[in-house]
Amino acid sequence: LLSLRSINLDINKNDKGWTSFYLACKMGNLQVVQKMILDARVDINQISHIGWSPLMTASFNSRLPVFKLLLCCGRKININQKSIKNAPN
Repeated sequence: LLSLRSINLDINKNDKGWTSFYLACKMGNLQVVQKMILDARVDINQISHIGWSPLMTASFNSRLPVFKLLLCCGRKININQKSIKNAPN
C-alpha cells in the first residue's frame, strides 16, 4: 500500500478542470480528502468546469463520509450562485 505521505497533492487542475482534491471527493477517498484538507494550498471550494464544488460532487455521488468531513472540517465552505445554477435536479 502507498503511504499517504507519498500521495501527490497536486493542487492544479487537469484538462477537465478537476483538481486532485475534487477527484478524491468524487471517488469518496476519505483518507486523501482528510490529508488534503490539512494543506492550506488546497482550495476546498474550487469549482470544476461544470460549476460543481467538491461538496456538491461528494453529495451527488453519495460519498457521505466525505460530505460530512467537508461540512465539519473547520474550513469555510462557499456555495456560490454558479454552483447552485449548475446543480443537478
